[in-house]
Amino acid sequence: MLKVIDIVINDLYPWEPDDPLDFVASVVITVSENSAGDNFYLQLCTPISIKNLADKHDIFIIEKWEGVENLVDKLNNFIEDKLSENVKESDFQCLNNFWHWEYSNYK
Repeated sequence: MLKVIDIVINDLYPWEPDDPLDFVASVVITVSENSAGDNFYLQLCTPISIKNLADKHDIFIIEKWEGVENLVDKLNNFIEDKLSENVKESDFQCLNNFWHWEYSNYK
């Protein structure tokens, strides 16, 4: 099953928001050890900050920032839940329903 192998937030590592309860961040996650075609792009935000997003696609909402390890756990739980519900699509296509998969235009 796919899981988060690497994560880059706002092109920075390490990254910390100014306010752990109110932020938006651009995130790239790699979900497999195969280095080609395994990246998903999403916007990480909190319930407070979602109102500031013009584009509410490809988002992942967390209540507050609690660090990268906590975020990876939340992402992996989300991935596991969605893939376990999936019966019709490949794992990558399933996750593409929620986040932008870098190779979604090549399927």
